[in-house]
Amino acid sequence: MLLQREFAELSDEAWRRLRARLVGLTDPEYFWEPVVGCLSVRQHDDGSWHADETEGGLEPAPFTTMAWRLWHLIDLYGEDRAPQWLGVPPQGDPIGLDDPNGAPPASADEALALLDRAHDRWDAHLRLATDEVLDQRVGEVGGRFVEHTRAAYVLHMLDEFIHHGAEVALLRDLWRAQTRTPPAG
Repeated sequence: MLLQREFAELSDEAWRRLRARLVGLTDPEYFWEPVVGCLSVRQHDDGSWHADETEGGLEPAPFTTMAWRLWHLIDLYGEDRAPQWLGVPPQGDPIGLDDPNGAPPASADEALALLDRAHDRWDAHLRLATDEVLDQRVGEVGGRFVEHTRAAYVLHMLDEFIHHGAEVALLRDLWRAQTRTPPAG
């Protein structure tokens, strides 16, 4: 179980880093739009919350708020792709876009609670994937990735978690730099 253990350790480290950077997240930070045209999570006239959608493949990708980026991470951690592509039993209901009743969180506190639940779901799936499972091909469920191994899928997901976690951390750094009161004198 060497490969699975190393993947789990990297996943745990990426999670600890992200979660530590999110301590004390406030609603003003969560919804902060540092540039014009940010993708975000917004309340509609009917009171429901929705994430802005991109017009497929825009390059460069539009800038996003922490709300949008955290919703994306929630979806990645909580989606049904993990049990399907890893060939393990689903561990709880999907969280994120695969949840038919799912909606982006309306506050920073809600986002952090949902992110925790989604991560726990990912973690449960990863822990079920033995080295033998990870060495197998994804198969037909993977579409164009049919020939890729399940280990390659896990590496892709870890890359996504690290990449988007770093973006969230940078947004927090920018928020602090923009809102810090300069020292007197």
